[in-house]
Amino acid sequence: MLRLIKITHTLIWAIMAVADFYILYAAITKTYDFWLWIALGLMALEVTILLMNKMQCPFTEVAKKYSDNVTEGSDIYLPKWFARYNKITFGTLLIIGLIMLAFGYLS
Repeated sequence: MLRLIKITHTLIWAIMAVADFYILYAAITKTYDFWLWIALGLMALEVTILLMNKMQCPFTEVAKKYSDNVTEGSDIYLPKWFARYNKITFGTLLIIGLIMLAFGYLS
């Protein structure tokens, strides 16, 4: 079961990472299309879920039920050092993308 949780979590992470990068790409290229709205919606959903769970992914809690190893990254197939800084890295990229989008749209 833990393997299924980790695979699912990794697939969702990959989709969210693509959405995050697409927002940044759209901001740089001033591309305001359907895919930007999808990416923004996914990011809004992710931020809402994290806020509702005290900034912790719900998959982490589920994984704890199936493993004694509760270190960061034990619920996803990412290197431990990357999993540790995942929210900071992608959160920063998201904020930069959103700021760039706002300035690009207003100019």
